[in-house]
Amino acid sequence: AREAYAAGTDAPPPPATAGERFRLEGVQVGAPTLTAGWHLMRCGHDQVAWWRRGAADDESVTAVLRITALPPWTGPDAFADHLRDALIATVPAGYTVRTLRVQPQAGAAQPCAEASLVARAEHLPWRMKARFCYAGPQAQHGHAALFSHAGSDDVPQFEREAADFLAQVR
Repeated sequence: AREAYAAGTDAPPPPATAGERFRLEGVQVGAPTLTAGWHLMRCGHDQVAWWRRGAADDESVTAVLRITALPPWTGPDAFADHLRDALIATVPAGYTVRTLRVQPQAGAAQPCAEASLVARAEHLPWRMKARFCYAGPQAQHGHAALFSHAGSDDVPQFEREAADFLAQVR
Protein backbone atom coordinates (compact mmCIF):
# COMPACT_ATOMS: atom_id res chain seq x y z
CA ALA A 1 0.00 0.00 0.00
CA ARG A 2 2.87 2.40 0.77
CA GLU A 3 4.40 2.10 -2.70
CA ALA A 4 1.06 2.56 -4.43
CA TYR A 5 0.16 5.55 -2.26
CA ALA A 6 3.55 7.16 -2.88
CA ALA A 7 2.97 6.72 -6.60
CA GLY A 8 -0.41 8.42 -6.31
CA THR A 9 -2.42 5.35 -7.30
CA ASP A 10 -3.95 4.17 -4.05
CA ALA A 11 -6.23 5.52 -1.35
CA PRO A 12 -6.57 5.73 1.60
CA PRO A 13 -3.07 6.51 2.82
CA PRO A 14 -1.13 3.61 4.32
CA PRO A 15 -1.81 2.59 7.91
CA ALA A 16 0.78 3.54 10.49
CA THR A 17 3.11 0.73 11.47
CA ALA A 18 3.67 0.18 15.19
CA GLY A 19 7.33 0.28 16.15
CA GLU A 20 8.46 2.01 12.95
CA ARG A 21 10.77 4.99 13.67
CA PHE A 22 11.36 8.05 11.50
CA ARG A 23 14.45 10.30 11.69
CA LEU A 24 14.61 13.97 10.73
CA GLU A 25 17.90 15.86 11.24
CA GLY A 26 18.96 14.09 14.41
CA VAL A 27 15.52 13.75 16.00
CA GLN A 28 13.31 10.69 15.67
CA VAL A 29 9.75 9.64 16.41
CA GLY A 30 7.47 6.65 16.05
CA ALA A 31 3.86 6.51 14.95
CA PRO A 32 1.23 7.24 17.61
CA THR A 33 0.34 3.98 19.34
CA LEU A 34 -2.31 4.42 22.04
CA THR A 35 -5.26 4.39 19.63
CA ALA A 36 -5.78 2.33 16.48
CA GLY A 37 -6.62 3.79 13.07
CA TRP A 38 -3.59 6.01 12.38
CA HIS A 39 -2.49 6.63 8.79
CA LEU A 40 0.86 7.95 7.56
CA MET A 41 -0.10 11.13 5.70
CA ARG A 42 3.33 12.58 4.93
CA CYS A 43 6.86 11.32 5.14
CA GLY A 44 9.50 13.67 3.78
CA HIS A 45 12.93 15.02 4.62
CA ASP A 46 11.47 17.75 6.85
CA GLN A 47 8.17 16.36 8.16
CA VAL A 48 6.40 13.17 9.21
CA ALA A 49 2.66 13.39 9.80
CA TRP A 50 -0.06 10.96 10.86
CA TRP A 51 -3.83 11.34 10.92
CA ARG A 52 -6.78 9.39 12.22
CA ARG A 53 -10.51 9.92 12.36
CA GLY A 54 -11.99 10.30 15.82
CA ALA A 55 -15.02 8.51 17.25
CA ALA A 56 -17.43 10.98 15.59
CA ASP A 57 -17.51 12.09 11.94
CA ASP A 58 -16.42 15.61 12.87
CA GLU A 59 -13.36 14.45 14.84
CA SER A 60 -9.87 14.55 13.42
CA VAL A 61 -6.56 13.84 15.16
CA THR A 62 -3.08 14.65 13.85
CA ALA A 63 0.46 14.01 15.08
CA VAL A 64 3.37 15.76 13.37
CA LEU A 65 7.12 16.03 13.73
CA ARG A 66 8.73 18.64 11.52
CA ILE A 67 11.89 20.64 11.11
CA THR A 68 11.12 24.31 11.56
CA ALA A 69 12.86 27.67 11.29
CA LEU A 70 13.35 29.45 14.61
CA PRO A 71 14.58 32.96 15.39
CA PRO A 72 18.07 33.41 16.81
CA TRP A 73 18.04 32.51 20.52
CA THR A 74 17.81 35.63 22.69
CA GLY A 75 16.25 34.07 25.76
CA PRO A 76 13.22 32.13 27.01
CA ASP A 77 10.81 35.08 26.98
CA ALA A 78 11.45 35.94 23.32
CA PHE A 79 11.23 32.23 22.43
CA ALA A 80 7.87 31.92 24.21
CA ASP A 81 6.55 35.03 22.42
CA HIS A 82 7.61 33.62 19.05
CA LEU A 83 5.91 30.29 19.81
CA ARG A 84 2.67 31.98 20.90
CA ASP A 85 2.51 33.81 17.56
CA ALA A 86 3.38 30.64 15.62
CA LEU A 87 0.78 28.54 17.44
CA ILE A 88 -1.99 31.10 17.00
CA ALA A 89 -1.27 30.94 13.25
CA THR A 90 -2.01 27.18 13.29
CA VAL A 91 -5.54 27.57 14.63
CA PRO A 92 -8.10 26.57 11.98
CA ALA A 93 -10.26 29.30 10.46
CA GLY A 94 -13.44 29.94 12.43
CA TYR A 95 -11.92 28.90 15.77
CA THR A 96 -11.25 31.28 18.65
CA VAL A 97 -8.32 30.71 20.99
CA ARG A 98 -9.54 30.16 24.56
CA THR A 99 -6.25 29.31 26.27
CA LEU A 100 -2.63 29.28 25.18
CA ARG A 101 0.25 28.41 27.47
CA VAL A 102 3.93 28.27 26.54
CA GLN A 103 6.42 27.01 29.11
CA PRO A 104 10.18 26.98 28.44
CA GLN A 105 11.72 23.70 29.63
CA ALA A 106 14.44 24.05 32.22
CA GLY A 107 17.37 21.65 32.06
CA ALA A 108 16.97 20.58 28.43
CA ALA A 109 20.18 19.98 26.44
CA GLN A 110 19.01 22.60 23.91
CA PRO A 111 16.46 25.36 24.44
CA CYS A 112 12.98 23.83 24.31
CA ALA A 113 9.45 24.85 25.23
CA GLU A 114 6.18 23.01 25.62
CA ALA A 115 2.85 24.51 24.66
CA SER A 116 -0.83 23.82 25.19
CA LEU A 117 -3.60 25.45 23.17
CA VAL A 118 -7.39 25.20 23.31
CA ALA A 119 -9.63 26.83 20.70
CA ARG A 120 -13.32 26.51 19.94
CA ALA A 121 -15.72 27.04 17.02
CA GLU A 122 -19.30 26.91 18.27
CA HIS A 123 -19.63 23.34 19.59
CA LEU A 124 -16.33 22.01 18.21
CA PRO A 125 -13.22 22.13 20.39
CA TRP A 126 -9.67 22.02 19.01
CA ARG A 127 -6.73 21.15 21.24
CA MET A 128 -3.00 21.05 20.64
CA LYS A 129 0.02 20.02 22.67
CA ALA A 130 3.41 20.86 21.23
CA ARG A 131 7.12 20.86 21.94
CA PHE A 132 9.62 23.06 20.09
CA CYS A 133 13.38 22.60 20.48
CA TYR A 134 16.41 24.28 18.94
CA ALA A 135 18.82 22.01 17.08
CA GLY A 136 21.84 23.56 18.82
CA PRO A 137 23.09 26.58 20.73
CA GLN A 138 23.59 28.80 17.66
CA ALA A 139 20.98 27.16 15.41
CA GLN A 140 18.18 29.07 13.75
CA HIS A 141 16.15 25.93 13.26
CA GLY A 142 14.98 23.00 15.29
CA HIS A 143 12.05 20.64 15.50
CA ALA A 144 8.39 20.95 16.37
CA ALA A 145 6.33 18.03 17.62
CA LEU A 146 2.60 18.79 17.45
CA PHE A 147 -0.39 16.72 18.50
CA SER A 148 -3.87 18.08 17.83
CA HIS A 149 -7.45 16.84 18.17
CA ALA A 150 -10.46 18.58 16.70
CA GLY A 151 -14.03 17.78 17.64
CA SER A 152 -13.84 16.03 21.02
CA ASP A 153 -14.20 17.12 24.62
CA ASP A 154 -12.53 13.93 25.93
CA VAL A 155 -9.67 15.83 27.58
CA PRO A 156 -8.17 12.85 29.48
CA GLN A 157 -7.90 10.81 26.26
CA PHE A 158 -6.33 13.76 24.44
CA GLU A 159 -3.85 14.32 27.27
CA ARG A 160 -2.81 10.63 27.28
CA GLU A 161 -2.34 10.44 23.53
CA ALA A 162 -0.52 13.77 23.29
CA ALA A 163 1.84 12.88 26.15
CA ASP A 164 2.58 9.49 24.59
CA PHE A 165 3.39 11.00 21.19
CA LEU A 166 5.55 13.81 22.57
CA ALA A 167 7.44 11.34 24.77
CA GLN A 168 8.42 9.39 21.63
CA VAL A 169 10.28 12.37 20.15
CA ARG A 170 14.00 11.94 20.88
